[in-house]
Amino acid sequence: MQFGVQFFPDVRPEERGAQQYFREALDIAEEADRLGFSHIRIVEHYFHYYGGYSPNPIVFLAAVAQRARFREGVEQVDLLLRRESVSHPGRFHSIENTTSLPRPTQLPRPKFYVAALNTLESFDYAGRMGYSVMAIAFVADKMRPLLSAYRQAWRAAGHRGDGEVMIAFHMFCDRDGERARAIATPLIDSYLGSLVDAASDWLDGRTSQDYPGYDKVIAGLRASNAADQMESGAAWIGTPDEIAATIARMNADFGGFEHASLQVNFNLMPSDAAMQSMRLFASEVMPRFAD
Repeated sequence: MQFGVQFFPDVRPEERGAQQYFREALDIAEEADRLGFSHIRIVEHYFHYYGGYSPNPIVFLAAVAQRARFREGVEQVDLLLRRESVSHPGRFHSIENTTSLPRPTQLPRPKFYVAALNTLESFDYAGRMGYSVMAIAFVADKMRPLLSAYRQAWRAAGHRGDGEVMIAFHMFCDRDGERARAIATPLIDSYLGSLVDAASDWLDGRTSQDYPGYDKVIAGLRASNAADQMESGAAWIGTPDEIAATIARMNADFGGFEHASLQVNFNLMPSDAAMQSMRLFASEVMPRFAD
């Protein structure tokens, strides 16, 4: 199993300025690299303090591309990364004798990760196409059947192995478990509040065929709290031994996963506390799950 670090800023400017947040985030990323974490990733959100420090226009383009275009676009990008002089007559966009430069050094192409949360169809699609899948453990009790469907679709399509799964978790590690929970609990509760506040439009009865069941997910998160997230294994909070036990349980419950993407500076977590947590995790937890 590999472990990485993800950033999802959910702070208001008056709580922590963007300059300070990203200075600390860069320091954390640099330290993560030195400690042997395998990846860094960050969210793309607009206008709301939940993720709003990290905007990118592609989030809007991706939402537009959900109306039948996403899969066609992925197919074309896949071809462009694998081959030269590609022609593809699409429904929304066509390319002819096109070569993408520079050519990728990874063969046959860089990995594709498909974000999936709640629907069987999304996991099945990622598996059939041979793409890695990126999930969130907020709905931990649903992960096993969804990941099972992903792996079944992967094998049925004739791909080698069982696919590749990345799951996001909150993590705070301390030698004193009670202290870890005392520090992390209000911050996770605030983070959940930020998430639900940002998605509050889904709680007034609105639904979308593009995001089936998302309203129920948000309603469930509104009723959840830090204790629930820790109990379910969605938040890894405690001593190295406690966290290692949670990881082993989640790995068994989910039927295995290859990557854990960890939020370490969630909400108003002090940067030095996030650093110390990450160092302790790297020295005493990561070696237990080394490939």
